[in-house]
Amino acid sequence: MTETEPKRKQYTIKFPHEVTVVLDGMAKEEGVSVGELVRRAINFYEFKLDAKRRHKEIILEREGEVRERLII
Repeated sequence: MTETEPKRKQYTIKFPHEVTVVLDGMAKEEGVSVGELVRRAINFYEFKLDAKRRHKEIILEREGEVRERLII
């Protein structure tokens, strides 16, 4: 690894079969790998924690519909 390459750490995670079916389906629907899906989930959770720390709410909004508060 060179100095310009980001440092990475590898994890091995074992999921029950039922979870792998869900993960595979979600990844296929999004057109990404399971690894990318997990990275996106972590990024979303980081966003959620940041909103919580700053006493902010996450609002779901679809044009022409009522807004919904997202509570996680």
